[in-house]
Amino acid sequence: MRYRLILHLLLLNCSLLQAQTSVPVIPVDTIRQAMEVRPYSEVAFIPRETNLESAFPGLLFRYDPEFNGKLTNEQVAQRLIMRITLNNASNSARDLWIFPGFYFPELRLFRELNGKLIRLADQKVNDHHHLSYRKLTILSGDTVRLVADLSMLKTYNNRFRPRIIDPVFLPSFMSELRNTTRISDITSYIFSGLLLMMVLFSLASYYQGGQKEFLYYSIYALLLGGMLFTKAIFNYQDIAFNFLLEGSLDYILQCFGIVFYLRFMQMFLDTRTRHPLLHRIYDLAVGLLFISMLSYTIFDNFSSGFVIENNIENLTKVLLMAMVVVFL
Repeated sequence: MRYRLILHLLLLNCSLLQAQTSVPVIPVDTIRQAMEVRPYSEVAFIPRETNLESAFPGLLFRYDPEFNGKLTNEQVAQRLIMRITLNNASNSARDLWIFPGFYFPELRLFRELNGKLIRLADQKVNDHHHLSYRKLTILSGDTVRLVADLSMLKTYNNRFRPRIIDPVFLPSFMSELRNTTRISDITSYIFSGLLLMMVLFSLASYYQGGQKEFLYYSIYALLLGGMLFTKAIFNYQDIAFNFLLEGSLDYILQCFGIVFYLRFMQMFLDTRTRHPLLHRIYDLAVGLLFISMLSYTIFDNFSSGFVIENNIENLTKVLLMAMVVVFL
């Protein structure tokens, strides 16, 4: 009798635990502007080369209402599979836009029906520049189990924060997201303007005195200023160029800019004759930068992982900072 009572209590606790962790349904008829659906979503991760349709029956989804959306370097190198349940209790069909977050260049939507996936049409924003928005329609009285296959950009800035947006509110939603970095963008514009002044000054010095080192300095300022300016313009926009810039181009521009700055310092200080040791250290730094850029490019384009290339970038920055501290 005592064992039956214990067994009964265990089963009761398990059922209560299951009820507490059940995934809630999203009532789409109540959405008026935008709604974050991360607390309503189940997530799973699969390798980039895996076929979702064949792997779906054995896929283990995880539901965590406290998940903050921060992705690890290991997760960024995979594909994120999101599953949510939508219900339309209104008397008319409901059009909605789904947005998974920034740095998701590829998005495919499926409807789960009887354990199988049915691919939904890719309905994008009319200008075709926004790559991460998809439109879906929920019929009156229908309940849809939606599965989203998300390919992530390999960057440490990636965060999973899916939203469902009312079509009327979509332009305002895009504008609001764009304005979240307004202060930092203005700061970037100011620094870009200062670097542009340095470019003009260096070019004027080069043409007046023929000093080649100022040409190197102008290229350095142009690369750094161009990187800051383009990041401010395209920041928080789901367009192809921003994905390229955030993925690898900003790091390459930064490294090339530092290479030209080091060459400028060698010529300006005449380190070859006056400071041989400093000249060799600068040569070593230039060589390390080229090795870093080459390694980063290879891992970024020919490897499915992200941990190694992220470590390459971090190690390069640490070495450059150490070199700056040494020569202060």
